[in-house]
Amino acid sequence: MIPTYEKIMLPFLKHLADGQVHGLVDIHDTLTNQFELTDEELRELLPSGLQPIFRNRVSWAGTYLKKAGLVISPKRAHFKISDKGLELLKENPPEITANSLMRYDDFLKFKTRKIEKAIPSKFELMEDSTDQTPEESLALKQANTVCFLNVGRAYFFGAADSCPPVAA
Repeated sequence: MIPTYEKIMLPFLKHLADGQVHGLVDIHDTLTNQFELTDEELRELLPSGLQPIFRNRVSWAGTYLKKAGLVISPKRAHFKISDKGLELLKENPPEITANSLMRYDDFLKFKTRKIEKAIPSKFELMEDSTDQTPEESLALKQANTVCFLNVGRAYFFGAADSCPPVAA
């Protein structure tokens, strides 16, 4: 089973504990082995069909760790653990979640900026699942919007219709 980006964050950070700069490909390969992912799971794509799900989730885990100041990125797609990251690992946390990152001011500012910029719609007010990356969530919301429009059209023309369940 493909782990969520939250399940990836702690192993991602632990991989950087040696203090060296690691490329995203190296981190991805290490985590692939650690999570014992199959070739089929590695080929599974986002609903957009543009990127493998696991690669996307590893990237988002890195982004969230960076926004919290737990890692630095000396160049594109390369990461190094920060002093904050080393301090967190010394605490031996059982996991790292988006909620646990809220204790870091930089991450809180990042999340607050996102909220302040958003103009909520009916679809955006639905509870977000932390199992989904932003791309997965957006694809699901787009599918729900298209379905909503199709159901409205069917209702207008007198045909009873409903949306099929959309896989996340």
